[in-house]
Amino acid sequence: MNDPDWIAPPRIDPSTTPFTETRAFRRYGVTEDPDPDSPEAQYTKRLIREQGFDGLPHVVSQRELDLYVAAGEVELYRGVTDRRFAEQLRTGDFFIGRGGLLDGLFAASGRDALAVAREYGARGDGTVTRMTLKRGARIIDAAELEAEARSDSQSVGGRAELTYLLYTELGAYAAYRGFAAVHVVEFPDTDHYVILNRTALRVQRENLR
Repeated sequence: MNDPDWIAPPRIDPSTTPFTETRAFRRYGVTEDPDPDSPEAQYTKRLIREQGFDGLPHVVSQRELDLYVAAGEVELYRGVTDRRFAEQLRTGDFFIGRGGLLDGLFAASGRDALAVAREYGARGDGTVTRMTLKRGARIIDAAELEAEARSDSQSVGGRAELTYLLYTELGAYAAYRGFAAVHVVEFPDTDHYVILNRTALRVQRENLR
């Protein structure tokens, strides 16, 4: 895709395709963790692929990313313990990490974001990746997502196991709903974004360490 601002649109319309009719649900059903030995969250990863959200990001130079930040795009930092993971984000498979109620790719924003990322990047052969979320990316706050999941979980025909899945696997639920990222406020000066649509990212070509 030659348009640098392009963001992959969701392929699933929740208004016409119930969660139980997704390919991910047909494969995994109400199994909360279909592969507990995997370092990745497989349920969420499969929904991301089903949505077409695992495409490559827009890779730019530091100067180009500076301009996007100046134009108002959300600046993000991600620390990894192995610099191979930084290049994987730019050109390889979209790694979907595990994280409490939200699975996806985690990145920090806010005043202390770089310091937070460097704590991870200082380990092993680590490094820090700088990114932005493209203008127009569909983002939802975690609290709002939880409220919507709670509402949806009450309309699934009384199936307790499906209710539990919808409300506890919020990364999978957010991917199903077509969100590019979930905004999680944890500290006054550092927020986190959980990225579910990699095409909504711009990634700086150069690592910061």
